[in-house]
Amino acid sequence: MIATTWTLYRAALRDTAGSLRRSGWAVALLLGGFLARGTAGVLLSPFGLAGGFALGFLHALLIGWYLSLVQIAVQQRRTVRWDDLRDHAGHLFQETLSILFLFSIAQWVLGAVSPTALFVLVPLASFAFNVAPELVWAGRNTGTALLGDAWAFLRENWPEWLVPNALAAAAVTGLYVAAAGRFEGRFAINALQTFGPWFGFLDLPALVTAGFGRPLGLPAALIGGALTHAFVLFRGHLYLALAKGSRRSRAWQARLAGTDRR
Repeated sequence: MIATTWTLYRAALRDTAGSLRRSGWAVALLLGGFLARGTAGVLLSPFGLAGGFALGFLHALLIGWYLSLVQIAVQQRRTVRWDDLRDHAGHLFQETLSILFLFSIAQWVLGAVSPTALFVLVPLASFAFNVAPELVWAGRNTGTALLGDAWAFLRENWPEWLVPNALAAAAVTGLYVAAAGRFEGRFAINALQTFGPWFGFLDLPALVTAGFGRPLGLPAALIGGALTHAFVLFRGHLYLALAKGSRRSRAWQARLAGTDRR
């Protein structure tokens, strides 16, 4: 199983390198989304709950738009063009908004009723429905149907899927600690929300910019954005590979390939 999984990761990394070359406009949109999200957060903060809802709609719009370009680079395996950037505005908005709404409302209620419960339930939800972003562009389901598909996928593929994502969550936690100069429990919670159903990766370079100060802020944000995009692409290729068949079928194919080489 370990050898088969390592082969799977290497193939996903090779495919990620190709998708990086094809997805320059997607990176541009992601970086633009960082700026738009951060600016809107400042402008809408005085409007309380109404501003929060408006910011949520903007977040869903930008995430859906970006994921539609990821789908072109990963699933269609073609170069993302300027026409795609222009024509895909508003794509996957409904799918993304349905997931954000469910998790944002649940988190808000839990935070009001029992804040300590968030330290248990947020990690559980982040792991259980971690593949939600990929199902947004690959499955096109919405709401609870999408979450059901996410849970079914994880039950079948949890070791292969969670290992790289746990490493990414640890790296993001380290980034929070480096930016703040100290460790807090909420850093781990925020890290777990980065690539799961909260689509928190849109906020990551904004944190880097603020945490490392003005001199290093912009370069750090650009590097953080590029690494974020690369990991989103890796997740996409890994998802497609895992969704093709069961662990047993992948092991059988690996044995056949080894036999052919001999």
